[in-house]
Amino acid sequence: MAAIFAGLLADWLHGLIEATPTAIAQRVWRLLVTLHRTPHG
Repeated sequence: MAAIFAGLLADWLHGLIEATPTAIAQRVWRLLVTLHRTPHG
């Protein structure tokens, strides 16, 4: 999960993802919660 977060943050900082800080935080939070709830096997 750390790599996913780091990649998204890097893309956002380099302008590859257009979003306000609030919007990117909400999107990343939703993604992390969803990944956490998904069963891994």
